[in-house]
Amino acid sequence: MLEVYDLSLPHRDLVEIQDFLRDADVLTTPTQVFDDNYSIVEWIRAADHSEIEVSIILDNNIFTRVSALTQDKRTFSSPEDQKSYRLAAAVMAFSIQAGFSIEPGLALYEKASSGSHENSAAEYRAFQIGDETDPTYWSAFALGRDKALRVPANAMEQAKQRMPLPEKDLTKDLRHHSQATLYLMKLLELKDQLKNPSDIFIAFILWMEQEALPDFLIALFAIHFLSEKTHSRSIKNSSSRDPKLVFRGLQNAAWDITYVRIWSIRAKHDASSRYWLFCSNDRHLQMLARHFLTVSGVSIDDYVGELFTPNDAQKILSRLYDAERLVHLNTDGSKDRQRAFWDSLSDRISHQRIRTEKLIKQR
Repeated sequence: MLEVYDLSLPHRDLVEIQDFLRDADVLTTPTQVFDDNYSIVEWIRAADHSEIEVSIILDNNIFTRVSALTQDKRTFSSPEDQKSYRLAAAVMAFSIQAGFSIEPGLALYEKASSGSHENSAAEYRAFQIGDETDPTYWSAFALGRDKALRVPANAMEQAKQRMPLPEKDLTKDLRHHSQATLYLMKLLELKDQLKNPSDIFIAFILWMEQEALPDFLIALFAIHFLSEKTHSRSIKNSSSRDPKLVFRGLQNAAWDITYVRIWSIRAKHDASSRYWLFCSNDRHLQMLARHFLTVSGVSIDDYVGELFTPNDAQKILSRLYDAERLVHLNTDGSKDRQRAFWDSLSDRISHQRIRTEKLIKQR
């Protein structure tokens, strides 16, 4: 039976938007749904034939560009920067046409962490306007026909009728972000104290087991951080002697971990009723997400083997899988330990920050 769908995007725009995003490879999926996850028609057909809805989480870089475009606050510092705005517009054209529910919540929390609740609320209202804008306007900018995003009046009116931003304080740190912050400060401490990557990794996993909670995702992040090939992209300015620069990079890295954590939790929890996509143009963040929850085409063993010497890779993989095994233990003792950890997290962060700042100043 021939299926016909009424699409807003002209066929040429549809093809070019799909090609743009396919080349950038910005979508991460929990599993491979189709042979081509960048086919809008495939997503529409899947929704039409099943009761599963699709949501997409935008990272802060894409969200920021979307809200700037709807407010005409774009700033192009280079051709590459301009391309990043057009990429964000292509994401919106694709997502709106495919019928995705676009979720910017985590980006709002990240933005508020370095600003204010009020500023994040204003960004969210701008995003709502963009979410109500027809995909043809987004594609016209994404494909270079328009120099700015044209926002129709009806999009502004429809955005006003949407639910307001929740009253909760967006500047309040998320629990998972706090956990990542503590672990990354400890990782920096160990890297300053030890030299060999496998020794640092083993000490880090041992600290998790004895003094914190085993965590496979952060263990994966540590592998990226400890390799000379991916080190600089994991925690920016981590070798600086300026505590402000180091902690700024550390906070950004903690947000990377938080995005993957929340996305994976939602993907697993809602698997029967909702399919969650993650959208980012950050290659390091994509790699972390794909290794943690998806089949990325490269096994963890092969990937670690590419990053380290054979001897270090063998030691790191052995401890990595120990960490994965410990995460799944669910005894009464482990539940008590988890409760104690979360209750003391704030104090532990304060104490670890003092230790980390001291080490940075002694470099």
